[in-house]
Amino acid sequence: MACIVARGIPFLGDARYPQSFMEVREARRDVVDTRVLQDPPLLLLITELSIVAISSTGVAWATQRLALDGIDVSMTPRDGWLVCSPQREPGAVLLVNLRDGQVVLPV
Repeated sequence: MACIVARGIPFLGDARYPQSFMEVREARRDVVDTRVLQDPPLLLLITELSIVAISSTGVAWATQRLALDGIDVSMTPRDGWLVCSPQREPGAVLLVNLRDGQVVLPV
């Protein structure tokens, strides 16, 4: 499985069969960054408003909309959680579970 991002649009497919590539619609043609994780083994497609996780078999999960005007995503996950913050809400924090994409507000 290979993932190619061109002009913000991600495509998944088998590099041996170029015709197999299909657009990852969950990313809404808006990928601005990517992150590779080792545990769990995921490729994160980060958009202005959400995150899509790609596993070895395809799309593993996609978050809901995380912010109104953009998100900042931490470089390093903590204990299976990815820390995000809405750009227009200083100090606000969201946690994304890397196993299933569920979003929680820390207490």
